[in-house]
Amino acid sequence: MKRVLIAILLTLSFQALSGYCREQLAVDQSWRFYKGSVENAHHSGFDVSGWESVTIPHTWNANLVKNQTDDTYYKGDGWYRTRLPITSEMIGKRLFLRFEGALTTADIFVNGEKVGRHEGGYTAFCYEITSFVKEGPNTLAVKVSNAYNDDVVPAAGNLYARFGGIYRPVSLLVTDAICITPLDYASSGVYIRQKNVSEQQAELDVTTKISSTKQDEEIQLVTSVFDANGALVATGSKIVTVSTNETAAIVQHLTVDQPHLWDARRNPYLYKTVVQLVQDGEVIDEVIQPLGLRYFHVDVDKGFFLNGKPYDLYGVCRHQEWEYEGSALTDEHHRSDIADIMELGAHAVRLAHYPQAETMYSLCNSNGLVVWAEIPVTPPYKAKNPKYVANAKQQLVEMIRQNYNHPSIFFWGLYNEINISTEHVADMHNLAKAEDPDRLTTAASNKKWNMLERFKTTDIMAWNIYPIWYDKRDATQVVQHIREMTPRDLCIGISEYGAGGCINQHDQNPEKPDPKAGRFYPEEYQNYFHEQVWPDLNSAPFLWCKFIWNMYDFAWPGVTRGERINMNNKGLVTYDRQTRKDSFYYYKANWSEEPVLYITSRRHVVRAHSVTAVKVYSNLKEAALSVNGQEQGIVQPDQYKVAKWDNIELQEGENTITVSGQHNGQIQTDSVVWVYDPAAKDVKPIVENTDNSIREGDFSASSAEQGKGPKDAFDNDLKTRWATDEKGAWLEQKLPESTEVKGIHIYWFEGDSRNYRFEVQTITEATRWIPAYSGTSDGKAGLQYYEFDKPCIADAVRIVCYGRDGSSWSSIVEVQLQY
Repeated sequence: MKRVLIAILLTLSFQALSGYCREQLAVDQSWRFYKGSVENAHHSGFDVSGWESVTIPHTWNANLVKNQTDDTYYKGDGWYRTRLPITSEMIGKRLFLRFEGALTTADIFVNGEKVGRHEGGYTAFCYEITSFVKEGPNTLAVKVSNAYNDDVVPAAGNLYARFGGIYRPVSLLVTDAICITPLDYASSGVYIRQKNVSEQQAELDVTTKISSTKQDEEIQLVTSVFDANGALVATGSKIVTVSTNETAAIVQHLTVDQPHLWDARRNPYLYKTVVQLVQDGEVIDEVIQPLGLRYFHVDVDKGFFLNGKPYDLYGVCRHQEWEYEGSALTDEHHRSDIADIMELGAHAVRLAHYPQAETMYSLCNSNGLVVWAEIPVTPPYKAKNPKYVANAKQQLVEMIRQNYNHPSIFFWGLYNEINISTEHVADMHNLAKAEDPDRLTTAASNKKWNMLERFKTTDIMAWNIYPIWYDKRDATQVVQHIREMTPRDLCIGISEYGAGGCINQHDQNPEKPDPKAGRFYPEEYQNYFHEQVWPDLNSAPFLWCKFIWNMYDFAWPGVTRGERINMNNKGLVTYDRQTRKDSFYYYKANWSEEPVLYITSRRHVVRAHSVTAVKVYSNLKEAALSVNGQEQGIVQPDQYKVAKWDNIELQEGENTITVSGQHNGQIQTDSVVWVYDPAAKDVKPIVENTDNSIREGDFSASSAEQGKGPKDAFDNDLKTRWATDEKGAWLEQKLPESTEVKGIHIYWFEGDSRNYRFEVQTITEATRWIPAYSGTSDGKAGLQYYEFDKPCIADAVRIVCYGRDGSSWSSIVEVQLQY
C-alpha cells in the first residue's frame, strides 16, 4: 500500500502557494477517459482498464476542424477518472477540489458519492470534499457533457465550437480549518476595491471572506500591500472571531500614498496584496492577489481616458483555441498568443465570447493590455427559459468574482449579437454593478441601433460592423449612421470588424468575395479591407474602442467558406499560429514602435503577368525597391504605412524583389522571390478541399450519406441517389473542357412532396464560382428543367443545396446538364 501511495503522489505536480498551511496540488496526470455515456462509471470499483490515458487539460474534440466534414463534431458525455492520494498529513485539514473549467456541464463524484454539479463551461468551480475522502487513494470521477442544452449558456455553438472536456487545470487545495474561503464562486475570497485613486493617493477597501469549521476562535487578519521591489507600502490588521460553519466578510481600509499607477502599455506597474490569517503567532492561511492602481473614464466625444490621459483602445478579439489542441491549452499557448498581440502593438484585447483562462488575465496585467471580459450569452438566445436566464446571471457573478482583482479588466461584457430583452439586460447590468460598482458594463451588438432603451441600459455600447464585407457601405458611413441613430450621450465603440483571408488564395486585383458562401477569399482582398477600414475608424475620435475580428483563425462548425470548411478565416494569423497574414504587418506597421518593412502578397509566388505592383507595409521614413538588382526608386509610406511601386516589370523565371530602409541607423530589408511564367494561368481556382470532400472521377460532393455518393446522381439510374444532411452542401460535375451550359435538369428525390432550396454555380479557369440560377424546386416528380438567365461558359457546374422544408437534408436522384 505504501508503494502505491508513493507512486500516486509522483503523478501529482505540487506547488505550495504560500509556504504555510495552504497547499495546491495540480491533479493533471494519470487520468483515464471514455468518450460516451456509461452507467455506474462513478462507482469506486468500476473497471477503467480499457479507457484511454489522458492528461489534463484535455478535450475530446482537439482535431475538430481536421477531422470533420460538417458540424457533427462530438457533442455528448465524456467520463474522466483518477485517484486522489490523501496522505495522513492531510487528515484533519480541509480539502477542496477546484476546476478552472470543464465544458459545458460537470458532475463530480468522490468515492462513488456525488459532490456537486456545475453548469457553465468557461468559469471555475470549487467543492469541499473533506467529508468525502479517507486516507489513501480515493476515486475521483467526473462526467462532462458538451451536448446542446437550452438551460445552460451558451445553449449551442452557433458562433464557435464547444470542444468539451476538462480543458483547464484541476487542483486539490489543502487548508487549515479556518481559511480564506475558495467556495465563494471559486474566487480567491479576497476583493480589492479601488476608491479615490489619483497620483497623490489611492484608497482601498479589501474584503476578505473567512470560513471556519472550528468552534468560535479568534484570529488576526493581516493585509499588506507591497510595491514591485517588495517594499511594504500599506498594511492593516484586525482581530476577527469567526463562528463555526460561518463565512464572514471582513472589510479593511488601506491607503497607498503617492501611488505608482498601472498605466497600460505605457507602464503596467503592479503591486502585490498579501492577505494572511494569523493564529498564535503563526500564519495559517495566505492569499496573494495582484494590484494595479488606476482610474479611468469614457468620454462620449473623445473616447477612453486612463489616469486622466487619452488612451486609444485599439486591439484584437481572441478565441482560446489552437489547431490540434482545441481549447485544451497550456500556459505556454497563452503566453505565445499574448506575445503575438504585444508584437502587433495592440493596446487592448476583447476576450470573446466567454471568460478565458486565468493565465490570460494575469498576462494582460503584466503586459499592460486593457481587457474586455464577457460571458457567453451568444446565439441562440433562450430568453423564455428561466433556467437559461438564471444560468447567465450565475456565470456573470462567477466571472466577476473570480477576476475581480485583475487591473487589466475594465469592462464586463453582458451579451453578443442577440436580441436580448430590455428587462433581461437591465437585470444583468444591475447585477454586474452590484458585484462591481466601478467597472463599466458593455455589450457587442449587430442589431439595429435605434433600439434605444436596450442600448441605453449598459454603461457603454459597441457594435460588430463589417463594412465592405457583409455591409455594402464603407466604415465612415456605418459609424456615422450609428452615431446619428443612438442617443447623443451614449458612448459607442466598435467591438468587431474584419474580413476573410486565405493564405493559399491570391488575386492581384481582387473583387469582393461572397462573404457568406464564397470559397475564394484571396489574402489580397483582406489586405484591401483593412487598408480601407482602419483609416476610417481611426478618424472617428468618439469611438471608445476598435477591435479587429479576429487575432487568429478559429473553428466555426457548420460553415463552408474560404479554402477550409468549419473555419472562420478572418484572423490576422492562421489557426495553427504558423503564418502571419499580410494584414498582421499592416497593423504592426501602424501600431508598433518596432521597425516594420514587409512585402505584401509574398505567397503569390507564380505570376501569370509580367507587370505587377509591389506593395510594402512599413513604418520607416522611406523604402527603396530593387528587382533583380535593378533599383526601382525610393517611396515614402503614406500616413497609414503603405508604400507602393506600380508597373514593375518581371523577367521570365525567377525574380528577386528586395526592399530596404533605415531605422535608427540600422539597415532593414525584406525580400521575396516571384516567378513569372507566361504559360501560367491567372486562375482563381476551384477550391480543392482539405476537408475530406468526396471525389469520384469527374463528380464530387462536400459530403454524402454512406452509400449515396456524388456519382450516384450522374449514373442514369433512378434507383440510386446522392444525399446529405449538411445545409450548404454542394454537388459538382467537372467538364472535360470549357463548355457552354444553358441550363440544368434535376430529379429531386420525392420532389412532389418536398421543396428544396438550391443554387447552381459555374466556374471557369478565369473566374470564381458565379451564380447561374437560384430558387426552390418545382414541387413536381421527375426530371425538372431550370434554364439559366444566359448561357454560361463553364469548366465545372455545382449545385449548392440549402435543405428542404425546414430540414437540412437534400437528395438528388439524377442531374443532366443542358448544352
